Amino acid sequence: MTSLTEWAQSNLNALFEHSGEQEDTFSSQFNATFSPNASILMNHETISVDEYKKRISQTLVTASSSVEWKDVLEDTEAGVVAGFLVITRTMKFRIRAAPAKNYTYITISAKIAQEGGERRIVNLVHTFTSKAAPIHIQPVQGGEA
Repeated sequence: MTSLTEWAQSNLNALFEHSGEQEDTFSSQFNATFSPNASILMNHETISVDEYKKRISQTLVTASSSVEWKDVLEDTEAGVVAGFLVITRTMKFRIRAAPAKNYTYITISAKIAQEGGERRIVNLVHTFTSKAAPIHIQPVQGGEA
């Protein structure tokens, strides 16, 4: 059996990473990851599982996204995995001929329990902030100013 950290990273990566619109796989992956009765706190606001699903599914409108885990801690006895990750999203529109990008910085703490013979997140604290990637404008060569 995989460690709690491996399970959490694999399941959350499947929700946050994509290479286009994948709503069908997103929904089944979400339902396999979260208990329908999970307690969720997002940016210090208690929200329902359905609301959390709705909010994170809105990222599927990007062209692609990738996840980079910075730090992860596990307390096996308590069933808790906590970590910091950065999601890089490439938008479907361009700025100055390059795809626009957005970075989302997330601190996450998930309590994982056995439910019906499967692991599920039963309690989640998700705190995030997002910012647009800087735009790098290259000078035009050979022109006089």
